Amino acid sequence: MKKQRNKFIQGAFILTLAGIVSKILSAFYRIPIQNLTGDLGFYFYQQIYPMIAFMMILALYSFPAAISKMGAQIGIQRYSLRYFIIPNAIILFCIQFALALLIYIAAPHLANLVGDSRLADGYVVVAFSLLFVPLLALIRGLYQASGEMEVTAISQVIEQIVRVGLIVFIAMMIAIGNMDIGAIAPYGVLASALGMIVATIYALSKYIHSRKNGVKIENSLPSEIPYGYYIKTLIFFGFAVALNHMMFIIVQLADVLTVVPLLEKYGLTVQEAIKWKGVFDRAVPLIQLGMVIGSSFALALIPYIANAKQEKEEKKETIQEAIAISMYIAGGAVVGLFILYPETNMLLFKDLNGLLSMRVFIISIVLLAFLMTINAILQSYGHIFRTASYVGLLFMIKIGLNLIFIPKLGLLGAALASLVSLFILCIVTARYFKRKFRHLALFAQLKKKAYLMSLLTMSLVLLMMKWLVPMPVLRPYLMVYVLTLVTLGAVVYFIMLLRHDALTDKQLQTLPLGHIWLQLEKRIGKKN
Repeated sequence: MKKQRNKFIQGAFILTLAGIVSKILSAFYRIPIQNLTGDLGFYFYQQIYPMIAFMMILALYSFPAAISKMGAQIGIQRYSLRYFIIPNAIILFCIQFALALLIYIAAPHLANLVGDSRLADGYVVVAFSLLFVPLLALIRGLYQASGEMEVTAISQVIEQIVRVGLIVFIAMMIAIGNMDIGAIAPYGVLASALGMIVATIYALSKYIHSRKNGVKIENSLPSEIPYGYYIKTLIFFGFAVALNHMMFIIVQLADVLTVVPLLEKYGLTVQEAIKWKGVFDRAVPLIQLGMVIGSSFALALIPYIANAKQEKEEKKETIQEAIAISMYIAGGAVVGLFILYPETNMLLFKDLNGLLSMRVFIISIVLLAFLMTINAILQSYGHIFRTASYVGLLFMIKIGLNLIFIPKLGLLGAALASLVSLFILCIVTARYFKRKFRHLALFAQLKKKAYLMSLLTMSLVLLMMKWLVPMPVLRPYLMVYVLTLVTLGAVVYFIMLLRHDALTDKQLQTLPLGHIWLQLEKRIGKKN
C-alpha cells in the first residue's frame, strides 16, 4: 500500500512538472504571434483560444480524471476491454460528437455574437477537432488510473511542442504575406488538433507496447456495468473537472463574447475595438506565466495533503504553507510586473499601448494564484462540484461587470471587471473553505510584515534603478536592461524574505534547489 501511495505521489509531481513546462510554452508562444501578425492577428487568435483551451482540457484533465476515478473504483486489475474500455470509448465519442455538432451549427451565430463573422471558420475547425479528443483522453485516463503518469506527462509536452511550433510557423507565413491574417484562427485550431494527433500516436504506441509486454486485458468483470454509471461519471465529474481547470480561460471567454461589442458602445469604431481588444490580450501571457509560477510550487505540496496517512496537524500546516508560498511568489510577480510593465511591454510588443489597463489587469495574478491553490486543496478533499460551480459563478459575474464597466471606462473597465470578479470569487471560496476547515487560519504561515517589507524593498530598488538608468531604445539593449532589472528585483525580494525569516525550512525545500536556499537562509536569516 505504501509503495502504491508513493507511486501516485511521484506521478503527481511528474504531471505537475509537465504542466509547468506546457503552460510556460503556452504563455510564451503568444509573444511571437503578436510580433509577427500584430495586434490584429493576436486578436483573431485570442478570440478562438478559449475553445482551443477547452478542447485541450477535455483531453488532458477532464475525461482522463473521470476514467481514472472509475478505474480506481472498479479496481485496476478488474476492468476489461469489453466491459470498461469499449463502453467508455463509445460514450466519449458520443459526447464529443454532440459537442462538435452543436458548435458546428452554432459557429456562424457565435461569430456574429462576438462581433466578427470572420471567426466562423475557426469555430467550425474547433467542432471537427473535438472528434480527436476521445482516444487520447481514454489512454491518458487508463494510465492515470494505474498511477503511471509518465506517458500522460510526456504526451502533454509533445502536444504543446507540436502545437506551438505549428502556430508560430503559421504566424511566420502570415508575416511574409503567404497567408491571410485571419487564417491564424482556423489554422491555430488545426495546429492544436495535429498536436493531439501526434500525442495520441505516442500514447497509443506506448499503451499497445505495454499490453504486449505486460498484463493482458481480460474480460474479468463478473458482470456488465450499467452504461448509466459511465455516462454519469464522464459527464458530471468530467465537466466539473474541466471547469476547475478553466478559471482564467472563463475570464478570457467572457471578454471574447463582450469586449468588442461593448467597446463600440464606449465610442470606438469596429476596427478600433478589434485593435484594442488585441492590445488588451497582450497581458494574457504574462498573467498566465505569473499565475502558473505563483501556484505551481504550492501545488507541489497537494499530494502530501491528499495523503491519508499524514497526521491532521501536519495536513493543516501543509495547507497553510501551500497558501503562503503561493502568495509570496505571486505577490512578488505582481509588484515586479507592475513596476516594469512599460519596459516589458516595449520589449515584448514594441510599443506602450494600454499601460494603465494592463497594469490593473496583471494584479489579478495574485488572485488567480490564490484561487488555484485553495481550489486544488478543496478538490483534494473531494469538493470538486462546489469549486466547479464557483467557476461558473465567476463567468456570470465577469459578464455582468463587463456590461457595466466597459461602456463607461473602455479597456480599463474590462481590466477592473476581471479584478473585481476574481476578488469576489476569492471571498466566496475563502468563506466556503473556512466552513469546511473551521480551525484552520488561511494565512497563518504568511509572515505579513516580512512580506510587505520585502515587496517594499524590491519596489524601491527597481524604481531607483529605473531612475538612474533610463530605458534604452534599441531592442537588444532593452532585453538586457529588462532581464537585469527582473533578476535584480527577484534576488532582492528573495533575500529580504530570507533575511526576515518569512520562509520555513519546509517551504524552502519545496522550491527548486531547496538545499541551497536552506544554507543561504542559515547564513543571512535574523535568527542567526
